[in-house]
Amino acid sequence: MRVVVGLLVAAVSAIGITACSSGESDQPAVAAKAPAVPRQSPDPRLALVSERTLSPRLTELTLRTPALPDETKVRVLLPADYATSGKHYPVLYLFPGGLSDASAWITPQAGAAVGGAEPATAGLPLIVVMPEIGRADFCVDWFNEGKFGPPMWETYHINQLLPWVDGHYRTVADRMGRATAGFSLGGHCSVSYAARHPDLFGATASFSGSVNNLLTEGEGNLGGFKRS
Repeated sequence: MRVVVGLLVAAVSAIGITACSSGESDQPAVAAKAPAVPRQSPDPRLALVSERTLSPRLTELTLRTPALPDETKVRVLLPADYATSGKHYPVLYLFPGGLSDASAWITPQAGAAVGGAEPATAGLPLIVVMPEIGRADFCVDWFNEGKFGPPMWETYHINQLLPWVDGHYRTVADRMGRATAGFSLGGHCSVSYAARHPDLFGATASFSGSVNNLLTEGEGNLGGFKRS
């Protein structure tokens, strides 16, 4: 776990965060320059069911969306000075491994190698958003044998959660104010989202990522997994 926490700190540093923007400035909170991405309106189909404070910096949200078959949780880490600074902050979308949940980067589950996001980001001018990704759903909208419909993880993460976060928190709503990172299957999500949506994310990192989606049936740790 210490190794992954160290890598997480390195990844956050690699994003290039140098300062936060104030509410009066539209400048990105990173060193690199890039065109701004227009702010999207939050999708009204994404509903906040409940909000629970877990620590002075950490909140757990329960959300409901028709894109997913069940309610889903997101953990959000805010900078220590968020309530008083009035500043806007870059966002790291941090994905757990397969078979894990939104708590994985805070409290590792049995056999998991990640965790420690709260101390690793202490003192950083950064919002960390830790959503769920399903058991082994590879962060895509499922074909479902031609029926489509839920689970629609890409629709949820990209079209609903991202603008919801920008609409509810003081974020730097620019591709160079957003990054993705993840462990194992979450590493796959991180890299694939950054590759498919380069207009939305300026940096990505993958820790032991399952990034080869061309594995045939039976190969790899999740090759034989069947969705119930």
